[in-house]
Amino acid sequence: MKEHYNRVGIIKPDELFSQLGDTSEENEKKVMDAFGKRISLKSVRYLCYKKKGVTCVTCGINGHYFAAEKDIRQNGNPRDKYHLNLYHLLQNGSEIMITVDHIIPASKGGQRTVENLQPMCERCNAKKADKITGEVPSIKT
Repeated sequence: MKEHYNRVGIIKPDELFSQLGDTSEENEKKVMDAFGKRISLKSVRYLCYKKKGVTCVTCGINGHYFAAEKDIRQNGNPRDKYHLNLYHLLQNGSEIMITVDHIIPASKGGQRTVENLQPMCERCNAKKADKITGEVPSIKT
């Protein structure tokens, strides 16, 4: 577990995906009750994982579970709510977070849409930084 997160429990990807709709609009007002906490499902990250999978597109590690967590560094900030982070569990018990990466980086005009996001572990995402690699999504006009 990351030391700056307060974790209340874990859920399997299929459990989350069964509660998600297929579009951001469908998920806009959805919430999940997990471990006594209400977790908003409007994050485009969750939809990216549902549509594109939970495997890092670079190194191939799989996300095993979502952890219901909140960042304890927020100190009462309105964004200080529980959310779900996806993790791969190593044999030694340590975790690697699976994040979403912008295929076209935000710094280069990339949108935060499912079409422009891909699952990537935090290690590969840090190495990629703001480079454009792989298949570039078509831009809807």
